[in-house]
Amino acid sequence: MHLNRTLVVVGGTPNRLKNVDDTVTRRTKNIFVPKNFLKKNTNNIALLQLYESWPLNNPSIDIIKLPSAEPNNTTQFMVLGWGRFYKGGPLAGNLVHIKVKLLDRSKCQQIIQKLQPEMLCAGNVTGTVDEDPCAGDTGGPMIYNHTIYGLVSYRLGCGQDTMPSIYTDVWYHMDWINETIRNCCCPCLAQAKLCISLFVLITLSVWKAI
Repeated sequence: MHLNRTLVVVGGTPNRLKNVDDTVTRRTKNIFVPKNFLKKNTNNIALLQLYESWPLNNPSIDIIKLPSAEPNNTTQFMVLGWGRFYKGGPLAGNLVHIKVKLLDRSKCQQIIQKLQPEMLCAGNVTGTVDEDPCAGDTGGPMIYNHTIYGLVSYRLGCGQDTMPSIYTDVWYHMDWINETIRNCCCPCLAQAKLCISLFVLITLSVWKAI
């Protein structure tokens, strides 16, 4: 467990620079990370415990689902973020998205030799358009059908049309997520909405708005 310092979570607005009527802020009580957090560039994931629950009647806030199975490499996923529009470009004010596909694991390991089991490899390496997360997108969600399957970990493909980017596999970490929520974060199921995953933050604020 790590100290929260001054971290707050903002939801209910698609523009990271403006408050709107539906904007909600919540203070962070605790931050939880895996035992080997960032060791050898792995386990790049965290959970936040909030002091107050999210409002359930806010039309601009929704709670994304956690996966019940591993991601399918035939699915086209959406990645959300407020990062740079392109390598070295300006940061986005409003939320933007790209669409990516998972690469076959054997093919990905040929490109990225240090690929770990808890990593996903995704991009559009055969396309003509660079669709990859860039600076400022780290931690952004990779989603499909209201379910989060990955979060931006290493944006290797930004500015390159032949290199995929690396995402943390949420399904791989589900045992840790459930154990943390059950034992450390929210012992009572009725309080489960007080715990949200760090990779969900970017989605909570705007899922209803896109």
